[in-house]
Amino acid sequence: MAQKATDPSQMRFNDQEKITGPFADDKYLEGRSPILAGRLPAKITHEFVMLGGERIAISRVKAANGADNEPLIVYCPGNASDRLRVALYYTDKVLPWGEVLMFDYPGYGDSTGEPLATSFTAMRKDMGPWLDGLAHGRPLIFWGHSIGGLICPGIVAESREADAVILETTGPSFATIAEDQKPWFAPFIRTHVIDDLKPYDTPELLKDFRGRILVLGAGKDTTLPPRLARSLADALKARGLNVEYREYAAANHHSAALNAQFATDAKAFFAAVTDVNR
Repeated sequence: MAQKATDPSQMRFNDQEKITGPFADDKYLEGRSPILAGRLPAKITHEFVMLGGERIAISRVKAANGADNEPLIVYCPGNASDRLRVALYYTDKVLPWGEVLMFDYPGYGDSTGEPLATSFTAMRKDMGPWLDGLAHGRPLIFWGHSIGGLICPGIVAESREADAVILETTGPSFATIAEDQKPWFAPFIRTHVIDDLKPYDTPELLKDFRGRILVLGAGKDTTLPPRLARSLADALKARGLNVEYREYAAANHHSAALNAQFATDAKAFFAAVTDVNR
């Protein structure tokens, strides 16, 4: 296991030069969103913030042409992810639409603590208000992928400034996913106390949310099949929330937001985001 960074000067992403430049050729853009090209090179900043009693590693990626008032997009990663190893994958998806803020869960990557449900809950209760102050009146958008699609709504529930939510290849709750995915689901979750995760029920956490919600499903997702994303969208709609559902037949668990049709859908979604808290 790699040693955790103890100072922001020690923090970095694997292959971060691929997005910060200088670029010798355009091969780094192959297979990536065409919108991404105009957003590079990017500037990366790192910091540690005490949240929930733990030192949480946070990185921000701002585009070369990023405006000061563009959306701040908080990305909640999947279970097996951390900033060091897969930050460029996060950036490929999210940077076309705003400034990216990514973080390591407690016990993951450079963050201190243990990967326990109690640690996640303590972190999110502090993170919501902290992000409210950080957004400085610009759109604050939360984007959760896979298991992160369950963690992000928990942070949204603690925020007073959240304007929109994207839930990518995920399901309605830990309980629903566990029931659907037996017997392999328990080892998939690194947090140790599954019962403590039951409060992470997205329709319940977002029941009072007034902003736009985009749910993404992937036709070839064998990790969390699209029926889970569909059931999530249906449950949110049943709550009377402002929900759109998009499913990409050729996409897998990791590529729903990396295709030309998503780029079209996302452009319309982000254009319609408004400050719902004024």
